[in-house]
Order: sequence, then structure tokens, then C-alpha cells
Amino acid sequence: MLQVYFHYINKLVNIPEVRVKDLSFEDDQGIVYFLVEPVQSVQDCPCCGSSRVKRNGIPYHRRIRHLPLMAWRTILVAPSINMTCKQCDAHFVWQYEFVGPKETYSHALQNQLIQQGHGNTVKAIAGFQAVPYTTAERYYKNGLQADRERTQATCIQDAIERDRLVLGIDDF
Repeated sequence: MLQVYFHYINKLVNIPEVRVKDLSFEDDQGIVYFLVEPVQSVQDCPCCGSSRVKRNGIPYHRRIRHLPLMAWRTILVAPSINMTCKQCDAHFVWQYEFVGPKETYSHALQNQLIQQGHGNTVKAIAGFQAVPYTTAERYYKNGLQADRERTQATCIQDAIERDRLVLGIDDF
């Protein structure tokens, strides 16, 4: 019966490469922990691409901040699976697509932090997501960089499409 509930929780978490095995709550902190595991049993070798790999165990679990569920902060507890390629003898760790290597925030949460930067202050973003000020500032600046590049590309395209372009001193 409990597996049925995890099926719906997997839909809420919305990360197809992992499935929820267990969950726990910290009521006083407003945090929900999802213990997740990869759907696949092995991952191809990043060096040679072989699927002949051996799992060498799980030395620790990664804690990855994900999108909030209602008022709860969500932390995914994912195993850091050590593996060895039988073909090229390379040693590597399982790479998840929803989070970068050595990162503690999922790509979805990073994108949400960037989107919240439009029209908000860094302090407000840090308060909304309960992240450190420096983290909110980093993603705020990443969002500004992306906006700047998009605005420059639009302006260049508009300039190319105009027949008679006149530049004034303030355009420089």
C-alpha cells in the first residue's frame, strides 16, 4: 500500500531518473527528506561508454536541495555510488542529470532562484527560498548575465534589420 503513495510522490518530485524509497520530516525546521535511488541499476562508463560496469558500494549520501513542496523545503538524499568499468578500469561516481557534480542545489531550484530574481532583491530571494544570501546573490547575478546576453542579442538583431541605422554618442 505504501508503494502507491510513493508513486504519487515520485510524480510530485518530477525527476524521472530517480525514485523515492523513503521519506522523513523535520516538523520544527519545515523540511522533508526524500531518500531516492536511481531507476537504472548501472550507468555507462563516462570514459569509454561501456555498460560493463561494477558497483563498488555507497560511501556516502548527497543532500540535494530541490523545489519546495508547499511550505516544506525539500531535500533529496541521493546515494553517491562508486563504480568501476570492467573494460577500461576507470573508477567513477554516479552522475545525476538533475544536479551537477559537487552541487547542492538541483537545476530546477537554480532556475527558480534565477526566475525569482526578476523584480526582487537578493535579500528577498534568500528569504523566500531559505538559502544563504551569498547563494541567492550568485544565482541573481547568473540571471542578470543571461538577461544581459539576451538583450544584447536582441539589440544586435534589431540593428541588423534596420535600413538606416544612426548611432548617437549615448549609444556607445
